[in-house]
Amino acid sequence: MNNTRRALITKAQTMIQQAQTMLEEVRDDEQDYYDNMPDNLKDGDKGQAAQDAVQQLETAISGCEEAASACDEAAGG
Repeated sequence: MNNTRRALITKAQTMIQQAQTMLEEVRDDEQDYYDNMPDNLKDGDKGQAAQDAVQQLETAISGCEEAASACDEAAGG
């Protein structure tokens, strides 16, 4: 792989890491929102929606981790 393509991969990795950081912040905020809900709301639709969002964000974060790792392997790292 030449240096130009390797540099593009590095740029992509940086963007992926930024996206992961943003997703982690949103996940943490959503988890705090759920944790601070009154118990009667936790058991209802709002609580379920918050938990679903946290789970989906976890999936997205894992995807970022996998993408960054694949980029590293593609670049020969």
